[in-house]
Amino acid sequence: MTSATTQHSMTLRADAMGLPLRADCAACVVTSPPYLGQRIYGDDINEIGQEDSVMGFLCAMALVA
Repeated sequence: MTSATTQHSMTLRADAMGLPLRADCAACVVTSPPYLGQRIYGDDINEIGQEDSVMGFLCAMALVA
């Protein structure tokens, strides 16, 4: 008896907070992490890394973890 495995790959470039993905849909995710106060990637007020405090930064990170 043999079994076949179908593999699919997809590249998404988007805000992780807005991706409509199931909890078990990804085997691997590669991302560039935000850095508190070190980078400005755009002018979005929801951009992680521009919080006023370390606690605010950690809370924002926890929302997408």
